[in-house]
Amino acid sequence: MVRVVLKIKRIYIFDYGGPIVFMEFNEDSVIFHPLLDSKNKIYGMATVAFMIKKFQDRKFFTTSRYVGFMGKNFIGVAEILDKKFAVFVLGFLRRLILYLESNEVELYYTVESLLEKTKKFLISMSQSVTIKNI
Repeated sequence: MVRVVLKIKRIYIFDYGGPIVFMEFNEDSVIFHPLLDSKNKIYGMATVAFMIKKFQDRKFFTTSRYVGFMGKNFIGVAEILDKKFAVFVLGFLRRLILYLESNEVELYYTVESLLEKTKKFLISMSQSVTIKNI
């Protein structure tokens, strides 16, 4: 059996108003952290404003530790562990954001869609994955 290890530390999902959820990746699990408290919302709103200002003319962006995709309704940002996997992670992020945008759903269902899409992706990459909600 070949084991594929994702070189992703975290994925953050925002809408253009602020953060929705971040996913924390461990070797064999993904933990979902909904960002619904006011402190995280305010910090996330500032982050969205910064991204829009800095990357306004681009759909994709990369920095030394992050890659991101700015969709029509959602923004996905991944914190990567190894820069050589940036293109792979950016492709996954793009597919994830486009999937969410193709399913016009409300916030609760968006988080559920994220969970299901991520779970399917990780299962296709590895035989043993644990998904946890926080």
